[in-house]
Amino acid sequence: MEADHQKQSDNVEAALDVILKHGVYIRQIIRGLVRDDADVEDLFQDFFLRLAAKPIPPHIRNVRAFLRTLLLREALDAQRRARRYAAHVKKCGGYFRKTINNVDPADAIIEEEQLDALLGAFEHYVQGREYRAVRLRYRESKNNAEIAEIMGVKASSVARYICTGLEKMRKIMEGRMQKGREQ
Repeated sequence: MEADHQKQSDNVEAALDVILKHGVYIRQIIRGLVRDDADVEDLFQDFFLRLAAKPIPPHIRNVRAFLRTLLLREALDAQRRARRYAAHVKKCGGYFRKTINNVDPADAIIEEEQLDALLGAFEHYVQGREYRAVRLRYRESKNNAEIAEIMGVKASSVARYICTGLEKMRKIMEGRMQKGREQ
């Protein structure tokens, strides 16, 4: 146990030595690889932890070249992790299309029922492409490109259908609300 602790302590000391001697060079390399200052700091800290976990082997003669190679690998790995994470989040988002602001699970059911009722009324008053585009957007959570492909039209046409359909529905709802106030 004491030997492990000493080895870790030695590794941290070696990593600190590398950072003190080559820190400016390391930051320059990282800045060349990533543009965001926060990402530079994150990668720099991750790199320090990597050096503390696995120090530079003593047989390495050209430390700067070795550091550059390691940094390139670390940056590529970080980019891969970020892409995988983004893909995972997108995939999960596809499974869970419910709002996360609901306090009670019953709220999600009520929200679904309200959406079904609204789309049912929408279908009664607005038919054709406007209804289909709005239903695909709000019931099936499709984006404009997906809707355009399904409907066989341009994405700009989809945006126009959705806008026109929602505007028609707003006018109908305003008219009904106005009638309700007059009664």
